Amino acid sequence: MEEARKRSGFGAVFLKRLLGHIDGVPEKDALRRTDVHVEELEKVASFWGSLINLKDAAALLGILPQQVKSLQNRGVLSSIKITSSLRYLKRTEVTGSLDALQNIPSELPAASLVPLQEFCRSRGVHLARVIDLWSQGKLDGQVCLGSGDGLQALEVDCNALCEKTAPQLDRDLQLPEAARYLQSNISSIRRLRDHGFLCQKLKRNPDTNHMKCYISEDSIRKFENTYITLGQMASRLKVASIHLARKLDRDGVQPLACGDQMVRAYSRKVVGWADDADHRSRSRVFEGVFND
Repeated sequence: MEEARKRSGFGAVFLKRLLGHIDGVPEKDALRRTDVHVEELEKVASFWGSLINLKDAAALLGILPQQVKSLQNRGVLSSIKITSSLRYLKRTEVTGSLDALQNIPSELPAASLVPLQEFCRSRGVHLARVIDLWSQGKLDGQVCLGSGDGLQALEVDCNALCEKTAPQLDRDLQLPEAARYLQSNISSIRRLRDHGFLCQKLKRNPDTNHMKCYISEDSIRKFENTYITLGQMASRLKVASIHLARKLDRDGVQPLACGDQMVRAYSRKVVGWADDADHRSRSRVFEGVFND
């Protein structure tokens, strides 16, 4: 073992763990090794040469080590652990990501493009999520090759991911998600909850043991069957919320009362909104609002 340690340049314990990882042997059994064959040293050298550490991978990709970890957590890049504390990556995967950049267009004439980092900051999305979507081909036609280092060379269409900003109603939603879905604010969601228009559930996080509040999917669906929020109407009619609110106030259309406070949600029956169709041509409530 001493001779193997000198030839490989690795510590004896690390060398045993490395061989155990290559052979798929449990660490406890790998550490019982007392000798290493010459051909095994060649196998170790080949395997070690195929790996890259977190810091070097981050430098090649032009991102932070923590962002590399996020890519590993999402499965975009493999995570190889020889010991309990250090992560390694396959060098071919890192270089493959850089090679893939060369296959995207160098320009998108019809798009308004911003550098990757600026896009993530302005849209409030994680860099790893954007890279994950790009690697799956879900951003084709929305990215091009700029002049940054590594993955920072990606430039993204400002309008990318717009359809993903609102949560889908396929589960119970946390309060901020419910507010985004109903295109309202958290204060209004709390008022609707406190006055029985929406129902709250408490769920325990099994990892942290903390309780989190959710608005039930069923109660949101029931609410939407009867009411529509100002934000939802304004978005679907493509008008500013403030102009629509003034129009409704002038016409005497009352928002939903929650105790002594009002929430900008309206009865679908009162505003003549039976479904999610565009009502510009037929609802008397919205006549003239587009010229305000």
